[in-house]
Amino acid sequence: MYQFLSKNGQVVAFGVGLLLTIIFLISAINGGSQLADLPEQDPRRFEVDAFNIGIYAAIALVVIAFIAAIVFGIYHVARNPKSGIKFLIGIGALLVVFFIFYAMADGDVSGQLEQVVRNFERDTGSEMSPSLIKAIGGGIITTIVLAGIAAVALIIAEVRALFS
Repeated sequence: MYQFLSKNGQVVAFGVGLLLTIIFLISAINGGSQLADLPEQDPRRFEVDAFNIGIYAAIALVVIAFIAAIVFGIYHVARNPKSGIKFLIGIGALLVVFFIFYAMADGDVSGQLEQVVRNFERDTGSEMSPSLIKAIGGGIITTIVLAGIAAVALIIAEVRALFS
C-alpha cells in the first residue's frame, strides 16, 4: 500500500477531490433551486441540506488526512529511527513553544472577545472555561510566531540562494 501511495498518491488524491467536487456541485445546483424559491426572511432557508454533502466530505477528508499523517508518521519513524528522532524533537519543540505561550496567555476576556465568547456560549449552550480560553490564545500566538519565523526563514533562504 505504501509503495502504491508513494507512486500514485497525488493522482489518487486529485481524483478523489475531483469526484467529491463534482458530487458537491451536482447536489448544490439541484438544491440551489430549493433555496432560491424561499423568501429571504424565511427560517426554512437554514434547513436546506443541499450543501451538507460538501461539509461532510470536507470533514471526512480532514479526518482521513489526520489518520494518514499519524499512521505514516509512525511507519516512517519505525523504518528510519534516526530521522524519526529529529521528527520527535521537532514535535517536542512545537509543544514547548505552545506551552510557553499557553502559560503567558490570559484566561480573562474583555472587549470584542468577551462578546464573541458570550455569543458562543449562548448559541451552543456550553461554557468556555478560562483554561480553554488560554489554550485558544496560546494557539493563536504560537501560530503567529511560527508563521513569522517561517516568513523570515523564507526570506533568508531566498537571499542566500541569490548570492550562491
